Amino acid sequence: MSRAPAERPVTVPLRIDTPLPEAPPWRERVRVTTDSWYVGAKPWRWFTLRLGPGFSARFAGPGAAAGFVFDLDLGFAVGLHRGERQWGLVPVAGYTWRSPGSEDQVSLGLGLARGVRLDTRQEMLSARAVYDAGLGVWGWRLSALARMAENGFSLELGYQHLPGPGVHELRLSLGVDLGLLAAAVFE
Repeated sequence: MSRAPAERPVTVPLRIDTPLPEAPPWRERVRVTTDSWYVGAKPWRWFTLRLGPGFSARFAGPGAAAGFVFDLDLGFAVGLHRGERQWGLVPVAGYTWRSPGSEDQVSLGLGLARGVRLDTRQEMLSARAVYDAGLGVWGWRLSALARMAENGFSLELGYQHLPGPGVHELRLSLGVDLGLLAAAVFE
């Protein structure tokens, strides 16, 4: 007696047709031409022209203990890398007038800044060599500057020392950067 082979059931794999998803939005590239204004794509470079009236408190040395100061600083901000919050160097040359006494001072220095772009807040530490024309002596100034985003206003707190006559001075000034405003308008 022979047996007939048993039939096996036939299974068909289940197939569901689904449409392919579209590309995620982060994969799309933004086209930028070389003449378009594209923030964050390049290291920034622009001139600074800061006018800063302020207050001076002299703790030691000749001259009035308190006075009005007016700073005129010319510099050049150079971004060191690409990105949103760029670090940069800011070489600065300046002139300061202090009253009472009509003291004239010139300075030359370098600042290290965080936030060199035109539309970001900037914090800068700077060191300068200072020459006081009235006293005929060299000294130095250390300062911290905070610039508000997009409007050019800044607040600077500095300490100055002239070792010859023993001048120790603290300065506070509120300034406006005309170079930043011009760069924002003409960029």
